[in-house]
Amino acid sequence: MSPIIPHRDGSILYLPDALKRYPTAGVVLLCRVSEPAQVANGSLARQRDLEIREHRNLGCRLQAIIAGQERGKLSEMRPHLRRAIQLAKTHSAILSTRDLTRLIRAEAFDHCQNWHAQPTREEIKRLLELADGVPLATRLPPKMSAAELHYQATVGGMNKRPGRKSAIESDPMLAMVILELFEWGEDTSLRKIAECCGVTLRMVQRFIDKWKGYQSPTNAYRRTMRDKAKHITEREVSPGDP
Repeated sequence: MSPIIPHRDGSILYLPDALKRYPTAGVVLLCRVSEPAQVANGSLARQRDLEIREHRNLGCRLQAIIAGQERGKLSEMRPHLRRAIQLAKTHSAILSTRDLTRLIRAEAFDHCQNWHAQPTREEIKRLLELADGVPLATRLPPKMSAAELHYQATVGGMNKRPGRKSAIESDPMLAMVILELFEWGEDTSLRKIAECCGVTLRMVQRFIDKWKGYQSPTNAYRRTMRDKAKHITEREVSPGDP
């Protein structure tokens, strides 16, 4: 086994840059949602399916996959994050996740009043101290805002489709806020989301149903990857795994 890679320059890396800096390192993948309801509604499975595929497309050698439900603030216990850090140390690997929000939520974050809050420098410093030299990386640029991330991943694709658009789809910022609250927020009640955003419950229900249809796997490869990942909550990956 290679020695543990020390990374102590005080930064969270963009995954393509991390792979160039540590070309022989494997990757431990961390997927996270905040609420049990986000496990039940398929959000965790969708995230895991997508990240397995996208990380492998980047050439990552996945050593382990951790997927689970926990709040993102460091004031929480964060057992999945701690387990992922330990596995990354064991494998001398990079710890990677979709974006910065999967690694850490700002202590000022509030799912309704302050959903776009970014971690402070001190909070990032605490995260890096917790990592204890394990390189932390994000597949999407770590400085992208939550709104930018959601527009790239969801609303932008939906708005490319032909046909009449709903009032929510026609307002990109409103759509991004609703998807942010539904997928990553601390309260996934559609009624609560409707109240926060000043729209009707029915409008939110229709928009989320339409978005789920857009996100659904449509080809054999994506269905296969979804089925392989479906029951994984923690897994160490051998070289022969697909």
